[in-house]
Amino acid sequence: MKYLISSKRINGKHDIKDKCDPAYSIYFDIFNIELEAIPNLIDTTSLKDLYTDDFDGIILSGSGDIKINDDLVPENKSCQYSKERDNTENFLIELAVERKKPLIGICHGMQKINEYFGGILSPYYHCKPNTYSEQGIEHNVSVNHEFLDANKEYIVNQYHDHCILEHNLAKNMKIFAIDPRFNTVEGFCNMNMRILCMQWHPERSISDNMLSNTMLEKFI
Repeated sequence: MKYLISSKRINGKHDIKDKCDPAYSIYFDIFNIELEAIPNLIDTTSLKDLYTDDFDGIILSGSGDIKINDDLVPENKSCQYSKERDNTENFLIELAVERKKPLIGICHGMQKINEYFGGILSPYYHCKPNTYSEQGIEHNVSVNHEFLDANKEYIVNQYHDHCILEHNLAKNMKIFAIDPRFNTVEGFCNMNMRILCMQWHPERSISDNMLSNTMLEKFI
């Protein structure tokens, strides 16, 4: 299978790069998925001609920010928003929906999909003022959905500065995982539209990746 995956825009001192972490390819190889990274473009017209039906699904990758107001940017951090990436991910979402292909959102990708369908993002310090950005820690999520073991807790990792509160989730999405510490959304889906999103990074180090592996095996 071949999945298209969005890239992170990196603005260097002397150049601009689009990069997709090799960890995604290593992880999704478990599911026999080959990834093709998509460049970030202001004008996505050329992409429409390149990608017809020669792909099986789309992934919006993690890292970076979606477009947010200045007051939502954490103190002592800069916003990592890219207009080119935003345009390209809008195109990829539209392409997945139009072609009825599976769409997976990871961390940033989950937040982007929520925004695209009308949801709202909140600063994580809304929940945890002093240590809102504990990058790389592990914590439990409570899961309740028909394609997983209901009412069970799983371990996930954390690499995000923003969150989705339950009442700010896009109306056509269904929550399947909650962070019980703050009641923030850790995972949502729309099975009719073939959309699956998670706030954590399944491709990064985690002591037990059972949740990611189980749900992706069933979804893909």
